Amino acid sequence: FDILRKEASVCRVKEYSEAVDTRILNIESDGSILYSWKGSTGTTRIGKYNSNNKQNKLLYTFDKQVCVSSC
Repeated sequence: FDILRKEASVCRVKEYSEAVDTRILNIESDGSILYSWKGSTGTTRIGKYNSNNKQNKLLYTFDKQVCVSSC
């Protein structure tokens, strides 16, 4: 299961076409998957994959690489 491969619109930005670090943060009660990835330009993004309609949504972009975790 490759989140970035499944959703071209999340990865259309050239800097994210080659993500260097992708992590699953959490699986929600509705089956949605929260994930983050770090691009080669030094920023971090957070996205949400909806397993019901098989779509991704970009939720947040950090200006630098940060460590993201979920509780």
